[in-house]
Amino acid sequence: MENKKVKPKEEEMLIIKKYQDMMLYVYNLLQKLPKSEQLALNSEIKQCLFKGYELLLYAKKAYSKREKLKYLSEFDIKINCVKLYIRISRKKGYINRRNYRAWSYKITDISNMLGSWINSCHV
Repeated sequence: MENKKVKPKEEEMLIIKKYQDMMLYVYNLLQKLPKSEQLALNSEIKQCLFKGYELLLYAKKAYSKREKLKYLSEFDIKINCVKLYIRISRKKGYINRRNYRAWSYKITDISNMLGSWINSCHV
């Protein structure tokens, strides 16, 4: 099997695409939340997802590596917040194990790509 090295620009586009896919997946999951959580947890998750997307776009458009790192660090914080929301949703029984696992895999994949992007800015 051929081991391809992804170029930094391709990596940036790929992480944005994967993040968009995750956002669509999460929107479907949020419909499963009980009405009592529609305004609180649902709103927090959406707000965090959109802010994360915005930070990815800022990082992609940033010219200096220092500026990119600033946005990527903020994005990392948002991703960690989303991880917490996933755990809360699972522990409260709002989402099932299968949804939890799928959402977690998506976030792990994005986190790994983020780590690669951050490392490419340090070089």
